Amino acid sequence: MIIWGLLSLLLFAVAYGTPIGDQDEDIQVQENFQAERMYGKWFDIAIGTTCKWMKNYKDKFSMGTLVLGPGPSADQISTTSTRLRQGDCTQVSGEYQKTSTPGKYTYYNPKWHVSIQSYVFRTNYEEYAVILMKKKSSFGPSTTLKLYGRSPELREDLIESFHQLALEMGIPEDSIFILANRGECVPQETENAPQRARRAVLPQEEGSAAGPLPTYIGNKEDSCRLSRDSGPCSGMLSRFFYNSSSMACETFLYGGCLGNGNNFYSEKECLQACRTEAACRLPVVPGPCQALVTRWAFDAAQGKCITFSYGGCKGNGNQFYSEKECKEYCGAPQLAVKIVIRGDRNTGKTTLWHRLQGKKFIEEYIPTQEIQVTSIHWNYKTTDDIVKVEVWDVVDKGKCKKRGDGLKLENDPQEAESEMALDAEFLDVYKNCNGVVMMFDITKQWTFNYILRELPKVPTHVPVCVLGNYRDMGEHRVILPGDVRDLIDNLNRPPGSSYFRYAESSMKNSFGLKYLHKFFNIPFLQLQVRQGCCPVVLGVWDRLDLFPL
Repeated sequence: MIIWGLLSLLLFAVAYGTPIGDQDEDIQVQENFQAERMYGKWFDIAIGTTCKWMKNYKDKFSMGTLVLGPGPSADQISTTSTRLRQGDCTQVSGEYQKTSTPGKYTYYNPKWHVSIQSYVFRTNYEEYAVILMKKKSSFGPSTTLKLYGRSPELREDLIESFHQLALEMGIPEDSIFILANRGECVPQETENAPQRARRAVLPQEEGSAAGPLPTYIGNKEDSCRLSRDSGPCSGMLSRFFYNSSSMACETFLYGGCLGNGNNFYSEKECLQACRTEAACRLPVVPGPCQALVTRWAFDAAQGKCITFSYGGCKGNGNQFYSEKECKEYCGAPQLAVKIVIRGDRNTGKTTLWHRLQGKKFIEEYIPTQEIQVTSIHWNYKTTDDIVKVEVWDVVDKGKCKKRGDGLKLENDPQEAESEMALDAEFLDVYKNCNGVVMMFDITKQWTFNYILRELPKVPTHVPVCVLGNYRDMGEHRVILPGDVRDLIDNLNRPPGSSYFRYAESSMKNSFGLKYLHKFFNIPFLQLQVRQGCCPVVLGVWDRLDLFPL
């Protein structure tokens, strides 16, 4: 067994019995240290730390790599840390300052008031290295001891000796952990995100933090309303955030950990996630920089998309990367289609509404309180028309919201007034409707009873797709396809009525969504015919068999 424990008695004789983070004495490093022999790739094997944040989230850390090399100047070394962070493979680069003591390196960030002293405590260069890092910041001092290996696997006696050394330094038992080996990851470079824009002065974890790892719920559009958040760590990554006041994407320095979802690698990514149609009313701003790249913008005076030379900085949201993108946001759609989604509770209406917007499946059931509407620009593949699809997630009876009256100066026995909920009792959801998706759960009879009641109420000119959801639960099916066929065949509808189709779906695995997109062809073609653009399609609709009934 390696006798690091006995060596620590000599190296820390003054501090023995006291946590090392409380001491300011000089720490002896590897004897006859040779920096060049440390260059190359190292694997993170184990960590011991007094940092409470790292202790609380130790299960989130996995094995990564650290590449050391010569720095941009003779008195620096370069570091490149690669690891999985929050599910993404990321790479952070930086530099540490050499000192007069070989094997001791320092870093100071005045912005975050963070200072780090790093010591190469023990190494044989070819197999293992133990590095000690003492950090002082606004969160207080902390000590982190790291074990690195030239390969992902190290001898058990080395790991055991590291564990004993960490204990002797005053690091608690529950703060010493082996990093899980989930394989070496390869970072994916984001388009238009040059490496220099992703530089940091130290690996993320060493910045520490006082809060949990960020959890992003929902999508990027939801994050666009958040204020910029640099996070508590000490990196200096150049990122973009969306300023909802100026409706522009602006740069800020991201510390490398925590923060929020209003954080983008490039201006293009930021604009395409957060820009709204309101950007079309902004002036065309070239910006003060001199890059002079061609962009598209909407000229409200001319009522069309035009090209302009963008300087590369301090523009606004009225800049687009193609004429097509500009027209999708700002050009008046030639066609507008309204699709209504109906069904009883817990049939997957809201999940479908989200899926049609390209959002992820969320398994948790959260009742929808009132009608929700979203607009999707759809490029129909057989025409150049821009189609605006307005999708309604219909609630039959909404939950009224209490109306706040501000500060109450005295007790009032009267109940607060309620605001009328937007639901099917308040609005005629079929007004100007071009298509209906009527959903039920194939495992619940009462949801099919809803279809029996509501289907006859749909205006006869509106095409309907009856959608049997939860196909992935087919072994529990109580509604058979034949039951739906019988319902459709026995409906008493006048001649010339529009089309009924039946399909089955699973929101969980996206089964059936491509058939639903085919169904949307019907209201789209009907709308074209009403506008006189393609009368011949009427003759082929009777042969249009999208779904087997």
